[in-house]
Formats: sequence, C-alpha cells, structure tokens
Amino acid sequence: PPLMLLALLAFRRRAVLAAVLAVGLLPLAGNLQAQPRNTPARETSTLWQRADQREHERIAEGVQAYRNGDFDTARARFEGIDSDAGLYNLGNALARQGDYDGAIAAYDRALAREPGNAKALTNRLSLLGKAGKGDAAAVATQAGSLPVENQAQLLFNQGQAQTRAGQWQAAADLFAQALRLDPGLDTAWLNLGVAQARLGQHQRALDTFNDYIQRAPLKTLGLLNRANVLHELGDDPAAEQDLLRAAQLEPGNLDIQQRLARHYSRSGQADKARQLYAQLVKLPGNLSPDAFINYSAMLLQQGDTREAAVVAGNGVARFPDDYGLRVNLANALGDSGQHAQAVEAYHAAMRLQPKRLDAHFNLGNLYLQALKQPRKAVQEYRTALRLQGDPELDAAAQREQRMSIHLNLASALADSGDVQAARTALQAAIDEAPEDYRPWFNRAGMALSAGDAAAATPDFQGAWTRLDALQRARTPGAQPDPDQLEHAGYLLFHLGRTGEAALRMQQLLQAQPDNTNAQRNYGFMLLDLGRPQDARQLFEQAFTREPDEVDGWLGLLACAMLDSDPARLARLKRQFEQRFDGRYRLNDALPTQLMRNEGYWYSDRFLSLWRQLLAAA
Repeated sequence: PPLMLLALLAFRRRAVLAAVLAVGLLPLAGNLQAQPRNTPARETSTLWQRADQREHERIAEGVQAYRNGDFDTARARFEGIDSDAGLYNLGNALARQGDYDGAIAAYDRALAREPGNAKALTNRLSLLGKAGKGDAAAVATQAGSLPVENQAQLLFNQGQAQTRAGQWQAAADLFAQALRLDPGLDTAWLNLGVAQARLGQHQRALDTFNDYIQRAPLKTLGLLNRANVLHELGDDPAAEQDLLRAAQLEPGNLDIQQRLARHYSRSGQADKARQLYAQLVKLPGNLSPDAFINYSAMLLQQGDTREAAVVAGNGVARFPDDYGLRVNLANALGDSGQHAQAVEAYHAAMRLQPKRLDAHFNLGNLYLQALKQPRKAVQEYRTALRLQGDPELDAAAQREQRMSIHLNLASALADSGDVQAARTALQAAIDEAPEDYRPWFNRAGMALSAGDAAAATPDFQGAWTRLDALQRARTPGAQPDPDQLEHAGYLLFHLGRTGEAALRMQQLLQAQPDNTNAQRNYGFMLLDLGRPQDARQLFEQAFTREPDEVDGWLGLLACAMLDSDPARLARLKRQFEQRFDGRYRLNDALPTQLMRNEGYWYSDRFLSLWRQLLAAA
C-alpha cells in the first residue's frame, strides 16, 4: 500500500469561509450608550434659543449620530458642552473612536462635576483596564463603590476585553461573575454561551443559550448561536429549526439567510444549499460578500471547481476588496487547471492583506502539488509561518492551521532534496504542538523512505501513543473521525499490529465505502492475515475506480497466485504489461522498487510472500 507520506498527512488547502458563528459580542459601547440629559421642554419661540436649549439640541443630534455609528459627528456635537451629560457622552464617542486617553479625561471631568455618576465611573474603569492603566488595587477599590448593577457591567466589559484577546476562559469567568451580581444582564448570558462554545464546552453553552432565549425569545442572536452549538452536538434538525425561526423573526435579514444556506451545506443538504446560495448571490441588495465566499467554498468542497470560479469571480466583481473572495477565486482557478491565473489571484489577495497567511499557504500548495515547484512552495510556506492567521479562527483552529503549514513545508523540503531541513521543520512542528501525532508520523515516513526502518519505528510508536490518546478523549457516543481511523490503521500496520489495523480499516470503509485507498490497504492487511479471498474482493472494488494504480495490481496478482488460478494469473500478467508498457516490470524486486522510488510501503510478510509466489509462478 502507499506509505502515508508527508503530503498525504498535510491538509488540503482551506477555502476561506466567512464567519458563521454569531458571536453576539456586544462592543464596549454596550454600556457607553450616549444618554441625552433630561432638560425642560423647549419653548415655542423660533426667534432665539436659550443656552440650555441649544445644548439640549446638540446633545440630541450627537446621540442620533452616535446611534447611527457616526462617531466623528457625535464627538463634534458633544465637544464644548461643559455639563455632566455632555462630557459623559463625549467620553463615549471618543472611546468608540479608540481615543482612550481622551475618553478617560472626559469621564474625569464628568465625575468632577457629578462624583456619583456611576455610569461615567464604570466606563472610566473599563477603559483603564483596556488601556492597561491605573493601579489594580485602586481600580478594584473604586469598582467596589459602584452599585451592584454597575459592578456587573464593569465585569462584563472586562470579559469583552478578554474575548478580543482570545482569552476565552478568562472571559467566561468574568461573564459568570457579572451574572452572579446581576442575573438580569441578558448580554452577559449571551456572551457567556459564546465563550463556552469557543472553549468546546458545547453542552454548557447550549444550557446557557437556552437561558438567554427564555429571557429574550425574540432576539435572533440567541437562536443563531444556539443553532451553531446544536450543530456541534450533532443535532442538525434542531439547529435548522432555530435558523428558520430566526429567519421568520427577521425575514429581510440576508445574513440569516446565508447562515441557513451554510447550515444546509454542512448538514449534507447540498441541493437546498445551492438553491438558496444561488438566490442570495443574485440579490442586488446583498451588501455582504459572505454568501459568495461560502457558496464558492461549498462548490470547491464538492469538486465543482469551474462553477466555484464563476461564483467567486462574480463576488470579486461586486466586492473587489474582499480578501476571502480573492483567495477562493484563486483556489477555484488552481483546482480547475488555470494555474497562471491562480498565481495572479493569490498575489492579488496578498496585496489586499499583506499580513495574512492564507494566500501564501494556498499558493505554496499550488506550487507543491500542481506545479511541482517545491522550492517556490518552501518560500511561500516559510512566509506564511511569519504571518497572521484568519482572525475569525479560535486558538485551536489557529494551531491547526500552523500545523498544516509545518507539515507541508517539510514535504516541500523533502521534495527539494533537503531532507535535513525537512526533519528540522517536523521537529519545529513537534516543539510547537508536542501532543499532535502527525509530525511524528511524517518523520517516521521520511525515515522509511530513506530505508531506515530502525529510525522509523520509535516515531511510529510516538505517533500511535498520541493518536490513541486523542481517540480515547473523544466524547462518548461521538462518531470517530475518518482521517484518524485511516491514520490509526496505517500506524498499527507499521507497528505489526495487523489485526487491529484491519479493524480500523473496516470501520473506515463503513463510513466511506468508496474510499479506494482504504480498500487497497485493507486488502493488503487481509493478505497478511491469510484471507486472500476477502482481499481479492477489496482489490477488485478499488480496481473498478482506479485501474491505473500499480499498487492495486500487485494485490490482484498476489491473490491470483494464492488462488492457484494459472489462467487468471496469466491474463493479469498480460494486461499488466499492456497497461504499463515497460514502466513497471513484474519481478521479485518490483515492491522494493516502488518503496524506494514512489513512496509505497509493504510489510516484510508481503515481500516474502511476493518473492515466493513469483518464483513458483
């Protein structure tokens, strides 16, 4: 069977997807809301205005601009109003513009006029924490003087700061503390559920979202977040009901419609997904690129590369500055064989966001896999490792992305002939994620390719120890990951535990009955176990789909020899010679040549069997 070599364990390049988790993280302005001051009713005279009337009007105009997101205008209207309300609102507008020092100064002036202004003090303390200023003990003392509901709001704001830093456990702890002080703070329930989901605590997140939805049944953010968690828990029908309910509550919300289309796609309802996506991308009022991004990504996953290129191209025409669309367009062009155009599309994406790694990573894969230019691939992978990942990915997904780059970098270095550098790249992957089995496996594969079986064995054992721990940690009742099943089968086979390996391959074929690699590998395992009749059925199944795979021919020939069927054996030999026309020659050294030159691997038992059978024939 083919050895699980480097590129086979590196991940296929990822189509950039728009964020579909409705995180519901309210901005800091959640409690920095501009508040017009209650002032006496305006007099009816149109000839002149008293100073307090002009002030009231400016505050009202500023509040309206603030609510519309026009913080420049809001700041301009609030500036010069030397009242507690004017200064408080000025602080809010400055905070939304990122001028934390100016905002803190405005709150200080508001507090000088009204020392008991709990909202101003809450916002001031929040910004001190965000800006990393102020003595922690003094801040805590001041916070303790606030009313309970303001203390809760302060904790909530601190939790939001932790989410922006990707510190989800710290955020969850702060949101929980806020809720203990003020159980009625609905946004804290929502954000606590998001943090729990990001931590992988999906059942706890579901319970939290259930509480939030009971409190706010008409707010779609709770339904959208719960739908995402239900999908993670495997309850796609319930997730779909939440998405449909959200669509009913906001029938004109195109974002909800595209999330529903994404749900159809990832829950296996491809026809529904395509139908809905096709409608969304044609709507003239669609002001978001998300539908184009996710539709093209789905088409890429389904192998419809030409249609994916059309969809992504149409999206680029409408949203020329969108990075994800540029990357997906390049992916589709590369997969459909338009390599020169794909290279240019990747470069266009890099010009849009020079600090993002995705385009470099995917271009490296194009150079490595399609263009067979491993040295250029090495350059792109090394650049990718110095850049930033997708900001929508959580910490675990970021680590997964970097692991993919490390593995592909090692593969490209090996293909370039720099085996020592490839080993160094794999060691860097091990140092960065010592619990991950894949770099150990790939390093073992590299040793086998070099003919050093003794060096491969401890790495295979190290890989198995880690993969076994990963599988044991799987949630009870969860379906096994097909990739992990396949990798476990390879590892156990390499370690001589053929019976266990065959069981993994049997499980894999139950999940993926058309997996031809698994069919052939299971066949070789059954040959080692002395079951040639069962092995022949597997080789024949794989042969019908991939008749040019030389590995399968070796399996069929071995089965014919073991079956003592000289007529069939003679026919297979003639067909082999006709199909491969001198590229491969039937002799006892053929398996060894395939191992040395093309990355295949065969057990010692099969090699011995092959030599015996060929000599007898």
